[in-house]
Amino acid sequence: MKALKTIILLAAAVLLSMPASAQTPAQVLAKAAAKINGAKALSCAFSMSADGSSVSGSLLASGRKFAITTPAASAWFDGHTMWSLNPQSKEVTVTLPTASEIAETNPLSYINGYSGNYRLYFSKHKKAGKHVVLLNPKSPNTGIKAVEITVDAKSYVPEKMIVRLDNDQRTTVAIRNVNYNASAAPSAFTFPSGKYAGYETVDLR
Repeated sequence: MKALKTIILLAAAVLLSMPASAQTPAQVLAKAAAKINGAKALSCAFSMSADGSSVSGSLLASGRKFAITTPAASAWFDGHTMWSLNPQSKEVTVTLPTASEIAETNPLSYINGYSGNYRLYFSKHKKAGKHVVLLNPKSPNTGIKAVEITVDAKSYVPEKMIVRLDNDQRTTVAIRNVNYNASAAPSAFTFPSGKYAGYETVDLR
């Protein structure tokens, strides 16, 4: 009887020492997605690096719509049509993008598109004050081996993403200055043709 009481007391001590609100990786991403989706419009700055090269830019998003601007390329997506601008060739390509093409353009879409497409784990790469979630695609034909997303543990603001392709090439996106109270007119997500006179339009719709 005494041994049974000892076991019960030890079990209670272990349970009390555990966090009262231990979360799953899916719950972490759901909270991050809720902040993004709850914003009328979101803006942020970002830097992207891969193969020793890097570029900085800005992102404006509202629901599924987004506009991304960098010195190397820019894109506008109104929820249906995407315009991709190449300033070097002075071309703008118009497409009806797939979900994977949207993910390749807008890194925040990994947070919204995890459900059903990925198996979620907490990464072995622990960081103080952060949740680091690892996404492994369920389908072997995505071209992506894994996506690692770092989210602030208190605010659930996304801070960093590492996308690793099947060939082990890695693209790192660092996100900063996230503003969930940005304002954006509907025209912000369509191609501003007046600013790019002389550009050739390649319509692939």
